[in-house]
Amino acid sequence: HHLLLEVVNEHNDKIYTNISVWDAKEFGKLFLEQLQSRNLLFGELLTEFSKLIDFSDKKIIQRAAAVQALCSVHLKAGDGNHIDFIGFSSTALWYQQEILSLVMRVYCEDQLMDNLDRGDYSKFYVPSALQDAPKCRKDIEEKKTAPSACRKHSFEKLIAFLVNELTEDDYQVQGPVLKPLQSLFNKMFIRRGQTAVSVIGDMTRATLLVKNEKDLRGIVKRVEEAFPFIHGKGFQGPSEVGVDTFLHQVFKMKKIPESDIIPYRFKANSSQKKKMDKGEALLYNLNFFDGIPEYHRVGTTEMFVAFELQIGLEAEVNGLRVDHLAYEEGRILNAQPLLKA
Repeated sequence: HHLLLEVVNEHNDKIYTNISVWDAKEFGKLFLEQLQSRNLLFGELLTEFSKLIDFSDKKIIQRAAAVQALCSVHLKAGDGNHIDFIGFSSTALWYQQEILSLVMRVYCEDQLMDNLDRGDYSKFYVPSALQDAPKCRKDIEEKKTAPSACRKHSFEKLIAFLVNELTEDDYQVQGPVLKPLQSLFNKMFIRRGQTAVSVIGDMTRATLLVKNEKDLRGIVKRVEEAFPFIHGKGFQGPSEVGVDTFLHQVFKMKKIPESDIIPYRFKANSSQKKKMDKGEALLYNLNFFDGIPEYHRVGTTEMFVAFELQIGLEAEVNGLRVDHLAYEEGRILNAQPLLKA
């Protein structure tokens, strides 16, 4: 508390949260507002997370997540390292602040990409860190789902390429929608690879519902012919090949004509395992980067951002959504044995 008061009293400069001079705030006031909003936001996200896995003791959840993260970062098999957990009295606090910062940055920055448009001088880019926590809480309250206009336009270009020979009566588009803040938190807080360089493959998602199987097969064939190297193959992300090799790899990939869209993975949805071997899958995921891969790092955690278009028959998509909560819970518990036990 004394440290906070010292920071607030010493730094009384004005800071601008927008281009307007009327939006200037004292740093100390903004700092305290952000701190309060962050604490409230983390409490809300952790509460919903605990409900999802039906585990009420939130302190144990925090400790389990932090211990897993510490071990993943600092311990390697066979090199004799060890962690003195007594020396990490604030482990849970450290980890939750790191993950919360990354979640807010990924969520907010992606929506500000429109403001980096060099040709529109009426828009000004403001770093999300100046207002991210209040914005996140507001979006949760308002149940915001709409992505930026820039992102919507990219999905429209991708879908136009895929349905080139179809009429509007042959398909239906749902979305695009932002990945909910809660879902983003769940994915980063406890899941595989949360301490490695990872790719969030569905920061914004849309669904292309095709009316019949013949047209679906036509779209699949179009993707396979235009992008033969991404279909059904394991994508080597930054955690496997390193950030430098990963970026060079993406740089060499083909783009959707007349766009900056870079498809990097096309495969049958995991719900289609029984049908995959027979070549009868009815639901696919197409993941892509929208221009240069968006990159974020906070502390020891690094994240790239990508986007997803689901393509399939309506019945398959509806069935997947019914089973999603149970699937999400199972994934979390499989990644965290301490909570599963």
